Amino acid sequence: MTSDPRIYVVDQDHAIASWRNVYISIWRRNPSAERLRNLRSLTSRFLRETTGPVFAIVLVEEKCPVPDDAGRQHSVAFIRDLSPRASCIVLVFEGTGFMAAASRAVMVGLMSAAQFVIPYKVMQNVAEAERFLESTSPQQAPARGTLPAAVESIRSRISDFTIEQHP
Repeated sequence: MTSDPRIYVVDQDHAIASWRNVYISIWRRNPSAERLRNLRSLTSRFLRETTGPVFAIVLVEEKCPVPDDAGRQHSVAFIRDLSPRASCIVLVFEGTGFMAAASRAVMVGLMSAAQFVIPYKVMQNVAEAERFLESTSPQQAPARGTLPAAVESIRSRISDFTIEQHP
């Protein structure tokens, strides 16, 4: 990997970061309305700091619950905020259990109801997401094999013991 991800916020429940032209959020637990509101604020920052088309990866780990109504509203607004510049959005829901299925159903419903025109795809892992980015926008997509490493670098920062906020 030629550059390290930029970490905006990381705690025991989630991480928000960017890497090149990819905005990445990873949700382990507690996708609260407050955290999703913060996601939107950091999205604005990311868009100011980058130029050209961007991608977004929203990774939801297997045991992460579905956001409440206020959280879902912030999720839709987050996607709307990205819309003018996003080449595509990939929603990665890890796992095969009930929580993963419920999360997938909620997000697909939100995306359909909001009638977004951005290409989006629901995937089960980051390697699939990387292939989708490449097929959607080959000129702007990260080089094959680099996105999973960047995501794992961010995921490794999620800790049960520390809370970090980065400028």
